Amino acid sequence: MTSADRWAKLSKAKERLALEALNLYRPSALQLPFHESLSPELVLKGGKRCLGAEQPIYDADRDEWRPIGEIDTDFVVFALNPSTGLLDKAGALRPFTKGTDDLYRVEFSDGTSLVTTLEHRVVGSDGKWISIRDAFADRACLHSPALELVATGKSIAPDVPSPESGTSAESAPSVFDLGYFTEQHPARFHIPASSATKHITGVTFLRRDVVYDIEVPGYDNYYSAVVNANSGKSVAAAMEFASRVLGVSITTADGHPIPLKYPVSTTGNPRQFWIIGWDSSHAATIHRLLFQRGMGGTLRGIRDLKTGEWRIWNRADPEDAERFAESQLTEPLIPKRFWKGDEDESFSWEEKKSYQFKTFESNNGFILYYWPSSAKSPKQGEAVSGIWIDEDIQFAAHLKEWQDRLTDMEGWFMWSVWPHTKNNALIDLIDRAGQCVTDEKPQIQVHQLVMTQNPFLTTKGKEQSLGRMGSDDEIARRDRGEMMLDMLSMYDFNSRIHLIKRPKDKEENIGSTVRQHLQTMLTKMGRLPREWTRYLSIDPSHTRSGIHSWVIPPPEWEGVAMGNLAICEWELVLRQASAKTTAPELAERMSGLNYEAFIMDQQIGKQTNTARDDTVFEAYEAEFRAKGLRSRQTINGFVPGCKVPVTRQRAVRRLMTVQDTGMPQVVFIEHTTYETQREFNTYRKKTLNRDGDMQLLDEPANPRIHDLMQSFEYFAAYIDLAFQGGYAYVDPAQYAGQASRALIKAREILAKQTNTQSGYVHWGMGNSSV
Repeated sequence: MTSADRWAKLSKAKERLALEALNLYRPSALQLPFHESLSPELVLKGGKRCLGAEQPIYDADRDEWRPIGEIDTDFVVFALNPSTGLLDKAGALRPFTKGTDDLYRVEFSDGTSLVTTLEHRVVGSDGKWISIRDAFADRACLHSPALELVATGKSIAPDVPSPESGTSAESAPSVFDLGYFTEQHPARFHIPASSATKHITGVTFLRRDVVYDIEVPGYDNYYSAVVNANSGKSVAAAMEFASRVLGVSITTADGHPIPLKYPVSTTGNPRQFWIIGWDSSHAATIHRLLFQRGMGGTLRGIRDLKTGEWRIWNRADPEDAERFAESQLTEPLIPKRFWKGDEDESFSWEEKKSYQFKTFESNNGFILYYWPSSAKSPKQGEAVSGIWIDEDIQFAAHLKEWQDRLTDMEGWFMWSVWPHTKNNALIDLIDRAGQCVTDEKPQIQVHQLVMTQNPFLTTKGKEQSLGRMGSDDEIARRDRGEMMLDMLSMYDFNSRIHLIKRPKDKEENIGSTVRQHLQTMLTKMGRLPREWTRYLSIDPSHTRSGIHSWVIPPPEWEGVAMGNLAICEWELVLRQASAKTTAPELAERMSGLNYEAFIMDQQIGKQTNTARDDTVFEAYEAEFRAKGLRSRQTINGFVPGCKVPVTRQRAVRRLMTVQDTGMPQVVFIEHTTYETQREFNTYRKKTLNRDGDMQLLDEPANPRIHDLMQSFEYFAAYIDLAFQGGYAYVDPAQYAGQASRALIKAREILAKQTNTQSGYVHWGMGNSSV
């Protein structure tokens, strides 16, 4: 080899090193906190779109519609340039599974039907995108166009056959989503102005089944019944994984390397890492992200005009778009210089032709295993240094066993996912993260990426994608990757209905003068009137106590009919609290106010304190007496809270239901009840998973970590009866003649003499057997 040849070889190697994806990657502002996190458990949320197996995709090379579930190789789709509107033929990678979702048969007024999810996008008669869910609810008119490829003059107007006849390769929906796409050939879609319209006549649940997705390298979108858009979740997760297993730091936008957080594998100290996906076919997606150039064709590098150094090519930058011909695909995230040898030496395969690998061995000591989540029993018995779960898993119960594999090596765990309500394991992780969000060193953190804040997507593309999403809920799900948990929530909490906000928030009023009146009071006085009736509810616990102060206004105030209304004026959460430490905290807040009754969890109240002879009821009563905390009905003691969960829950739902006035019977002051609002979002129904079918039970999944919800329930059961009996509000004059200390003492003696069972009785309303 001549010196010139050696120089050329060295130059080529240097160029490949400069083009390695991990060296070029600079995380966005949203991605950076994820990469900098020190938490050993991380969840990375982002948006997505998915298709059912029978959903037809138009194959531009074969000139036919093909069900996505039957496409088992790379193929060709049409893609549209958002700047020019011109169609391209674009290479699409083999479809892959991304978990499960509910599938429905949607019937239209013209006799056709479509099998899809309720989030499937269709074109409304106003030209805007709308989901099947919203179109059915609103009885919206939909376009029923024949789609023409103007360049060829060919008309495409296939119909979906009836469910009995099956779905052929030539069939496709007669209602279409025409999404944005990207780049070069002179053909464009045209919807004739005379297009007919149709509406949905029926929606029938079919089954819960696997859903599919497609990657179109360099385009990010494709022509089909839906259009895919990316938040940057997969890129960020793959980059972080590669950084950890290779020991190569990620560099920030300002040029600073992010310190490595975990030990790096060496030949003398080899380590094992796992990647877990939905099934074996998802291994092909992982292979694309980690081992193929440009992460399968989506990531390109270009030389910066100012510095001459390689950087990531950005299609959203007009100058970069014009210089596309100068760009190159990046080297793989795990480049070949880290491979044990050639492809056969480095990989073992489930199916080589489709890149479904089982293991990968490196030359620096680490072994990477891909495990499908479809196994009936989780992989056990081996010590693992790190686990990355990508997208959904089939058996939520396996998660704990997988995480237990990390214990010996003090390993890390990472899950990149589009969150949905069918995944109990993910819901539990997000709940755990919420509980330790204020910890100095949280064990687990959740990070969220947003498609429309991805700097590598064009502005026009983002706007068109948002337009297709339609409702605010769909934008939250698909763009921001937020978890819509309404169906799982124990209570239907709505911030616009159940919160009293300060007028400066400029929120649109629900139309209730009562709400406006309360907002004006809070603005002018900063509090509710002292003479209104108050109640205190408490769910005591050695770990975390939840307490609420409630206010009942008179039936009419300053000419405004208030009706039956309970207002939560403040909350108090105390950790590792006792009666002795709780009473002083309450004394500061309750001073000078008229309380009608104190309400406490009956089950806890009757328990005997450790190393003491008194009950929890009696301990709190003594401390309340010492601090001068009194109510008219219970003096220093408590009404035992209702011990029947169903009764409490029904009372809560009655109070939260909107009345004819536009107001519910219970509201919360926004700026003093943040923890209560958080608990509403995490207080969910228990679920059972039987053979993949999720069943909801009307009982809380985790009541003991929701002390404020328990406090609310005890109050609701009490005040619901008081509203029905007309004695919830008490005229302030009744408090002027409260009992003297002598009478109070006499009542205490009488109480001890008459209570022969629990060591405690209460005065006034309430029934311990309720």
